[in-house]
Amino acid sequence: MDSAGRANWGLVILGICFFVIGLAFLFMPGITLVTIAIIAGISLLASGIYGFVIYFTKKNELDMSGWVIAYSLCDLLMGVIFLLHPVLTAAMLPWIGGVVLIVAGALEVFAAFGLRGGGLATGGVFVNGAFAVICGIAFLILPWAFVYFIAFFLIARGVMLVLYGLTFKNSSRYARLR
Repeated sequence: MDSAGRANWGLVILGICFFVIGLAFLFMPGITLVTIAIIAGISLLASGIYGFVIYFTKKNELDMSGWVIAYSLCDLLMGVIFLLHPVLTAAMLPWIGGVVLIVAGALEVFAAFGLRGGGLATGGVFVNGAFAVICGIAFLILPWAFVYFIAFFLIARGVMLVLYGLTFKNSSRYARLR
C-alpha cells in the first residue's frame, strides 16, 4: 500500500491530545499538580516494586548490591507518601522541580566549560543549562509559574506535532528517517 502524500495521523492525533491536555492544565492549574503528584506516586510505587522483584529474581545474575534494595525502598516510601498526600505533594512540586532544574542546569553549565572544541553543541549545552537554572529560580520565586510552564510546553508541543504530522507525510523518504 502506497502511503506517500498522506498525513501522519499518529503524530496529528498525539499533537491534538497534547494540545487539549495543555489547555486543561492551563485552565485547571490546581488539578494539574494533584494529577502529576498521583501519576508520580503510582510511578514511584511501580519502580519500587520492580526494583525488589529484579533484585530478588536476578541478584546473582546481575551482581546487584544492597543499594538496589535501598533505592527500591525509597521509591516505595515516596510513592506511598505521594498517594496518601497528593495535595501536599502538589503544593511542593514547584519547589522540588525548581531545585532539580537549578542543580541539573548548573551541572550542564559546568559541563559546557569542560567541552572543548564542541562548537555549536557546547553553546547549546551552556544555553540549555542556563535556561534550566533560570526556570528553576522562577519556580522557586513564582511557584504558580510551574503549572503554566507545563501547560504552555504541552500546547506548543501539541501544535508542533500536528504541524509535523501534516508536513512530514508518510512518504518512503520520511519512513527511512524514522
